[in-house]
Amino acid sequence: QNPAAPKNDQTPKKKDSESTDDKIHALKLADAKAEFDKQKAELGKKKTALTTAATGLNSAAQAVQTAKNGVDDAKRALAQNKDKKNVNSLKDALNKADAALKKAEKVQEKKSAAFKDAYKNFMELLTGDYAKAVNALTALDETAVNTADTVAGVEEALADNEAVKNALNIVPSATIQQGNTGATKQGQTGANGAAAGAK
Repeated sequence: QNPAAPKNDQTPKKKDSESTDDKIHALKLADAKAEFDKQKAELGKKKTALTTAATGLNSAAQAVQTAKNGVDDAKRALAQNKDKKNVNSLKDALNKADAALKKAEKVQEKKSAAFKDAYKNFMELLTGDYAKAVNALTALDETAVNTADTVAGVEEALADNEAVKNALNIVPSATIQQGNTGATKQGQTGANGAAAGAK
């Protein structure tokens, strides 16, 4: 009977420590999930700001193109003018077209700067606090994180957008994918590459 007694004593202790470990793990997991949800929501806001800025930049670039066409048309009309009486009104039209172009270009500069800021903010979060939150949660539960939808919609908004490509001088989708892969894989390599691309 005696040798069996210590064994019985030890069993509940082991169970206690196991349940304590489980509780600690559950608390850590709950914290990590809350942090991940918070960062994902933040990233969602940054994503919306980025796609909105991309659309704004694209519209501004189209307005510049329209204004350039207007200048070309006014120049052509002036060059083809055979009637001296029309010269002043045609020159006036050209001046107005020039002014409209300058105005459109200023708007594009502003929209380009706003887009670059939005892109930088998105990438910094994607490869920074969001990546940290992904890593922390994945370390506790590998199945808890789904980052597939993180960058969904972003590439579409930036793809085939010449104004965006000119503003960034990079291929946005590749950089964003790299950043998301870095965030997903707990590896900072992709994240660092993306952060470098965002600078």
